[in-house]
Amino acid sequence: MKRTTFIFLLGFAFSFILLSCHSNSKKKTEWTEEQKRKYFEEHIAYTYGNGFMLPKTDSANFEFFVNNFYPECTAKNRYNPYVYAFEENYIDSLNYDKNRTLIRITIDPCFRIPYCLILEKKKDKAYFTMKETNGNGGYYSGILVSTSTIIVNINLYDSISNELHKLNFWNLKKDTTCGLGSDGETWDIEAIDKGKYNLIERWVPYECGNSTTKTLGKIGIYLEELFTKHQTKILLRGPKNQDLKQVDYISDKKHYILQIMDILGIKFDNIPKVKSKILYDNSGAPGFKEQKGDTIIYWSTGGMGWADYPYLKSILNNPDFGRTRYITNVNNDGWVYVGYIGPNKFIIKNKTIYYVDEDDSNAVKMLFSPYLFSKNKKVIKYYPNCKYPDTLTLGYSWRINNKSYYKVGIKCNSKYGELHRSYIFDMNYNIWQYDSTVLDQKYVNQADEN
Repeated sequence: MKRTTFIFLLGFAFSFILLSCHSNSKKKTEWTEEQKRKYFEEHIAYTYGNGFMLPKTDSANFEFFVNNFYPECTAKNRYNPYVYAFEENYIDSLNYDKNRTLIRITIDPCFRIPYCLILEKKKDKAYFTMKETNGNGGYYSGILVSTSTIIVNINLYDSISNELHKLNFWNLKKDTTCGLGSDGETWDIEAIDKGKYNLIERWVPYECGNSTTKTLGKIGIYLEELFTKHQTKILLRGPKNQDLKQVDYISDKKHYILQIMDILGIKFDNIPKVKSKILYDNSGAPGFKEQKGDTIIYWSTGGMGWADYPYLKSILNNPDFGRTRYITNVNNDGWVYVGYIGPNKFIIKNKTIYYVDEDDSNAVKMLFSPYLFSKNKKVIKYYPNCKYPDTLTLGYSWRINNKSYYKVGIKCNSKYGELHRSYIFDMNYNIWQYDSTVLDQKYVNQADEN
């Protein structure tokens, strides 16, 4: 009797476990498309390689995501996260609409913005679409931020389709004359025509591969240039992922960018995501200060980069835009100049100011204390237990309203060579200027007069 009861309970428990597993699996596939895409954005879209280096059971691995949320998908390129990021449908080679006529090129360019070209024929019209994400090619896909569609002459589709037929595209397989490189760009080229479908992958097809591959590369470049020339409207998702807005495309690149900035309320040298008081250096670059306990972080200019106008959308949709990245200028050719600000960390403790040298394994180094320059000392060679020693030099000191101020120069020996910086401190260990970032102009003016 006891053995029978035990077997019954064991069977009941096993059945319960099976039902529970089935229930959990079912819940994932029953998520709405919006919930799935939100999960992708929060966990996978900005993960290096979209999680391909992570275990296949990791929730940030795109392959895990597809297997659990889209188990019915059997497309050959279903583990390509860029197709999903472009909000395009995967095409199953065994189950697709044979009446559809489509050419799609998905491009993952290293260090640049991923984009997708879609040329589709519907009845007596041809639709030409370009999509872009805010990703970083070769690193992560990001999410869709730009979609632009134009109606073109149906002859365009027919001519491209004819070229593909001449190349015997629907029977093409791997091009063994070109291996994958470390950078460059990877193309997925797909086409459906006359009931046939094929998908091939090529690396830098306009340069690497046989004559057929290079012809395919030329076709892709031709389509991209043709689209840029003829587009008239563009849908743009601005900062904070607000709804897509339609923007008139104009050939004057500078005014095209200024138009977008105006519509989205973006100003030069502006970091609206920062809630602290904005500090400006002598060149007008913004920065700000954060303080947590005895640690102070000054965010100041860390350099400038530039990008051609097609990459504006990626710049605007970078999560750091408006906080540590901003637009500082646009030239007449449509080049966007982007400013970057980085952290400078200081610690105030025991009547001494220290800075955290990130180039020296985050070493904490003495920067200033009034007693260092007592007895008319001007130069202090400071050799802490660090890889890169420093030299501190007192430029001069002065008094305002019975308060002493000190201008100190520091020569930092770093892995980049010798660096020179200057600071203004007061007797209460406040920092009034670091490098060219001025925190209160009146004290700096007084220092210059002295």
